[in-house]
Amino acid sequence: MNLIENNIFEGIDFREEPFIIAEYDQCTFVKCNFQGTDIRGSVFVDVAFDQCDMGIIKLDKASFREVKFLSCKMMGTYFEHVNPFGLSVQFIDTNLDHSSFYKSVMRKTLFRNCSLKEADFSNADLTESIFDNCDLDRAQFNNTVLIKSDFRTAYHYSMDPSLNKIKHSKHSYPSVLGLLHQFDVQIDG
Repeated sequence: MNLIENNIFEGIDFREEPFIIAEYDQCTFVKCNFQGTDIRGSVFVDVAFDQCDMGIIKLDKASFREVKFLSCKMMGTYFEHVNPFGLSVQFIDTNLDHSSFYKSVMRKTLFRNCSLKEADFSNADLTESIFDNCDLDRAQFNNTVLIKSDFRTAYHYSMDPSLNKIKHSKHSYPSVLGLLHQFDVQIDG
């Protein structure tokens, strides 16, 4: 596998120009269009994706180690297909609507100012993850490990505490009411 180091890729449309399957180390992708691109098997180490369109990307067995997604569009991305070895990512100002994290082990992941509408976190391990100012409207949490995760500034979430591991997770009012939604109780005040 080719090694590509310390490069900046800017404004490339990978729908028109072929993406090279390689190991990318300390590279930055700025305003690139990866929509529908096949990056399967690529390795990204200490890489930043900045303002990239990465919707419906094919990332089976791709590796992400110390990778940041900044202001990216990643709707409909299936993270359950990535290589779990060394998986370490951060999402900042990124649209992850309709994405799937099914069975993903993504401990200590930072989600900041992200849209995660209708995202699927079923059977995922998000221990100690942070959802800072994230919209989790209709996101699915089923058998999800959320131990010590931080939801204090997240909103629109709803999850059943009896179906998820939420011990020592952090919440704030009024969003914490999303933990009671399935019990169909009336709360005044």
